[in-house]
Amino acid sequence: LSDSPPREAGQAVSAFLDHPDERIRADAAGILGRVAEIEYAWAIQRSLVDTERSVASRSLTGLSLALEHSSEAVECGQALFADIQALITDRECAEDAAKVLLKVDKQRAGTVLLSDSMLSVESAVAHHILRALSDVQINVPRERILRFIEQFQATELTYPQDCAMAEALKLLGQRRNREDRPLLEEMTFHPVERVSKGAAQGLLLSLGADGYMERIWKREEHSGCDSFSVPQRHVHAVFLCDMDVTNGGFSQYFVNTSGDYWPAAVVAFEAIGSLARQKVEQDAVALFGVPSPSTDRTARQKQLSKLIRRDEDCFEPLDERYFAAGDVVEVLLARYVAGNIEEFR
Repeated sequence: LSDSPPREAGQAVSAFLDHPDERIRADAAGILGRVAEIEYAWAIQRSLVDTERSVASRSLTGLSLALEHSSEAVECGQALFADIQALITDRECAEDAAKVLLKVDKQRAGTVLLSDSMLSVESAVAHHILRALSDVQINVPRERILRFIEQFQATELTYPQDCAMAEALKLLGQRRNREDRPLLEEMTFHPVERVSKGAAQGLLLSLGADGYMERIWKREEHSGCDSFSVPQRHVHAVFLCDMDVTNGGFSQYFVNTSGDYWPAAVVAFEAIGSLARQKVEQDAVALFGVPSPSTDRTARQKQLSKLIRRDEDCFEPLDERYFAAGDVVEVLLARYVAGNIEEFR
C-alpha cells in the first residue's frame, strides 16, 4: 500500500488515525497522503493536526509524492492549503510543508513564504523556507534576497540565523547575477563556518560551477588523470585527501587509492591557500622515512604495514592537527575554482 495505494485504500486506512500508537497513525497518514483524493481531505487534515509531528510529517511526505504525478492531488492540496500553511511555523515540518505548498500553487505559496513574517531575523524556520524555495527553484526577487542578507549582517549569527544566511547566499547565487559575485566572495571569509560554506556554494552557483567535482570524476573516467589541467589536478588531489583523512585519518588515506596522489596533494594544498594542511601532509609523508610512500597502492600498503607495526598510533597527532586547521577546505576549493573558472565549467 505504501508505494502506490489504490483509491479504495483511503477509506480503509482512515480508521487507523484514531489508533493509540503514533507509528500506526503515521503509516496511515503516509498512505492517505499518497492517495490524495479530495474525498479524503478530511482524513488528511486530521493527520496534519495530529499532536505527534511524525504523523503530520508522513502525511506531508505522502502528499509531496502524490503531487508529482496526480492532478487530483493538486485539488486536494488546495483544499488543505491553510492546514499545510499552519505547519510552516513548526520546525519539524516547515521545509516539507513549504515544498508541498509550492507544488500545490507556486504563486500563492510564494506570497506566503516571502512575507516579512516568514522571512525575518527572528524567524526560527527561515532557513527551512529558503531551502524549499531553492530546491523548487522559485525565482525569488533579487532585492528581497539582498534585503534579507542585509538584515542578517546587522545581527549576531547563531543557530538558526546562520543557517538562514547560508541558504540566502545560495539562493542569491542561483540568480547568476555578476553584480552579486563580489558579495558572495567576500562572505566566503565570514568567521561563521556555516555562512562561509553557504557563500562558497552561492559563488559556485553564480559562476555555473556547481557540481564541478562530478565533471572531474567524469573526465577521470573517460580520459584518466593525465588529462587533467593543473588546476583540475590540484582540486582532485585535495578533495581525495580531505575526504579520506576526514573520514578515517591519514592511515585510511595512505591505504586507499587516494594516497596515490599524495605528491599532487602536497603541492595542491599550497595552491588553494592551506599552508597548515600542507605542513601536516608533509609531516605525514615524513613518517615513512626513506623511501617516501610509493604512489603504487600495493607497494605503499606494504610500507604502511611496517610503519603501523612500529607504532599503530603514529598518525593520531597528525590527524588531530589536520582537524584543528583553521580553514575550511570546501570554501578554499570554491575560491580556487572561482579563480580558475574556465577549467571547471
